[in-house]
Amino acid sequence: MCKWNAISAGAVVVVLCFAGSSPALAATAVPQPAAAAATSRDLQVAIMSGGGLYHAVRLSSTGAWLGFNPVAPVANVPPGAGQPALAGIGGDLHVTLLGQSGVSHAIRAHDGAWSGFTAVPVPVNTEPGMFGKAPFQRLTAVGGTVYLFVMQTIPMVKPPVQELEYAVRYPTGVWSGLSAVAGDANDVAVAGNDTDLHVLTLKGAVLSHELFANGVWSGFNDVSGWAHVPPSLGALAAAAVGGDLHVLATDLSGTHLYHAVRHANGAWNGFNDVYGWAAVPSSMGSLSAAGVNGDLQVLVTTGSGALYHAIRHTSTGAWNGFNNVAGWARVPAPAGPVAAAAA
Repeated sequence: MCKWNAISAGAVVVVLCFAGSSPALAATAVPQPAAAAATSRDLQVAIMSGGGLYHAVRLSSTGAWLGFNPVAPVANVPPGAGQPALAGIGGDLHVTLLGQSGVSHAIRAHDGAWSGFTAVPVPVNTEPGMFGKAPFQRLTAVGGTVYLFVMQTIPMVKPPVQELEYAVRYPTGVWSGLSAVAGDANDVAVAGNDTDLHVLTLKGAVLSHELFANGVWSGFNDVSGWAHVPPSLGALAAAAVGGDLHVLATDLSGTHLYHAVRHANGAWNGFNDVYGWAAVPSSMGSLSAAGVNGDLQVLVTTGSGALYHAIRHTSTGAWNGFNNVAGWARVPAPAGPVAAAAA
């Protein structure tokens, strides 16, 4: 279970972690590559462009890209969908879309077949919050359980405020109700592995961390005591690579990308400016990351609507990229919000 944690009116970034378990999956589709071996996963990417949802796969075996293919012909994509989120469980990909009518969920099975999108049975208020900030959603999996996080506007509160809430999809396919996690935030990133769930909320420059393991909360600790947290952060992304948590953040101008690792033993390394190690594109916007076969893979979109990809190899710490994906795949233009996962 998650617990409420108050966020101060000042600048705060909060990370929560907790254990979990479980989900399952379904199908209907376009020809896709054969499923990878059980021990290998491919990078799955979804983007929005021109009001449509597109999906691609980057094969781990060859580095080749397949796609991007429109999802609408193989799944009943709900109208007004504007933001995708992905989570992988085994070889299956869970996809959620936040739209005018709330959150919808579908599954792309390991054989490439899509189930239809169905409404997630939790109430979501899609009205903008204070300063017109739109609600947003994030998705991850812990073991076999899917965790959906929604930043939504609290109805009947003036001026309008938002809070982060979460719901769980169990292996049976049943969804829990929503529970509050934290207060308003500028951005949220989530990441899970077999046992732990990490939730990061960005509200300024203070980063705090809490771990839930074996039924015990660790309490909040200010990460600035262990890592150099840059000021004026913009977009957030996170991915679990083995037992380590990788955190990425842009600055407010979208010209710098920072990376840090919280190791399984709780020690932090970073944040380091990736510009010194990789060809980081300028005017970065949407940001997503995934742990794929032991390495970190990162996707960013730019102000011009391009999509870039990079890999950080865990064995050496070396970066490869960022490369414009249009050189290897049919990327629809302009590339809007991006989401990534391993499946």
